[in-house]
Amino acid sequence: MRAGGGVKNALIKGEGASVVNAGKALGVVDEVGAAVPKPNTSLSRSTSSKPSGIRAGDMARTSDEFLENLDGATVVRSSDAGNIYELPNLGGVPETTLEAKAVLLGELEAEYAAAYPGTPLNGELTEMLKTSSPLRKPGGVGKLELAEQKTGKPAMLDAGMPGDSLGEANVWRNTTPPAEQPGWASMSKPRQEAALKEWKKANKQWDDWHNPAPGSKTARLQECIGQRCRVPLDLEPKPSGLQRFVTAEFEVVEITEGTAQSKSIRVKYYESEVFDTNRGVTVDTRVVVDSPGAVPMGPDADAVGVFRRVGTDANGRPILEPLTRQEREFLMPRYIKKNIAARRSGLIPDAAEHGVTAIMDDASAQLAGKLQAKYYVPFLPESTGVSYLKRIAKFVKPPGMSTSEMLKVLQELVESEGGFGQNTVVITKSNQYLGDVAVQNW
Repeated sequence: MRAGGGVKNALIKGEGASVVNAGKALGVVDEVGAAVPKPNTSLSRSTSSKPSGIRAGDMARTSDEFLENLDGATVVRSSDAGNIYELPNLGGVPETTLEAKAVLLGELEAEYAAAYPGTPLNGELTEMLKTSSPLRKPGGVGKLELAEQKTGKPAMLDAGMPGDSLGEANVWRNTTPPAEQPGWASMSKPRQEAALKEWKKANKQWDDWHNPAPGSKTARLQECIGQRCRVPLDLEPKPSGLQRFVTAEFEVVEITEGTAQSKSIRVKYYESEVFDTNRGVTVDTRVVVDSPGAVPMGPDADAVGVFRRVGTDANGRPILEPLTRQEREFLMPRYIKKNIAARRSGLIPDAAEHGVTAIMDDASAQLAGKLQAKYYVPFLPESTGVSYLKRIAKFVKPPGMSTSEMLKVLQELVESEGGFGQNTVVITKSNQYLGDVAVQNW
């Protein structure tokens, strides 16, 4: 059943410890072995709306030609920095992405059935995605994990961001406060509040870009601007001894529009590596982007989790259960490889290069707590989410901090990501749903 005319809710049941071994930082875990008129805008270098470094086959779903002919796609902005399209979507995730991911889920089900004919998968393989933005640029890829900069969105335009940075990772500032910019008085109060919030965040992010904290992701990314370099994605090895590295090359496109400036961060090469520090060997490498010309990094189709749909409740909502250990060990490495291959081929250019938030079997307690609060708990109802944070606070607090203080930190992290009860997009090989997540037997 398609979400179409109404919102559908997803229901999850199962042991909490099994569902939320959460954390975005360990995308590759040990199981793997490891459209508006163009304003007066200036760019600091010549750019093309079509990246030169992607082969014709790779541009199947990223070229201007494909996007121009995609039924329902709309050009929301045309510029020398690349046309910006709004694609047909569910919850901000483009339909083209959902359709391609449904095919991959079907393939994984078939492969599992062939490998374990005596113990078939109990239910339909299901992927839960964060709601996103349907804005895409030709040649663009999903934002990579080393790039923590946000992708430009409409609320940032209200705050004064240069329009050409819409839909791609960037830092920006406008020396004119939002209330002094044209059109401010005609905005609704909620829209003004959202714009002011984005303007304040943009100022901080601009400062962070120009004075990055030592060892931060931004500092590491900047080492790779204009040159290919290898930097750690994880600053220290995980308890298992595994540590992730990235070999990457980025470029920065500077844009000026009146009193506004932005720096769009584009990627030319990106290869992920898992290194076993105990054995001193690399156990996994994956080239995610390899393009002679730097391409925009836009919103990615970020998976919260992979589950099994085992039925529906009395209200017709899907009931989801966590994968068993056997299922995780078989499916997740293949899931990651298929998504990376689909990303490189252009089939799913916005596919995330890492795993999913709700599958992590290897992380320090402190890191896992922070990542759960930021990337998983916001999708739980408030009552369940607060109860869960209370349970984990004593296990994830650093030395010298009380449990109550840690709980406050975790709740603030949830609020920084938009609060509890956020909608997710839930897909199987044959169904799509959009809604907030109800939780049973947590």
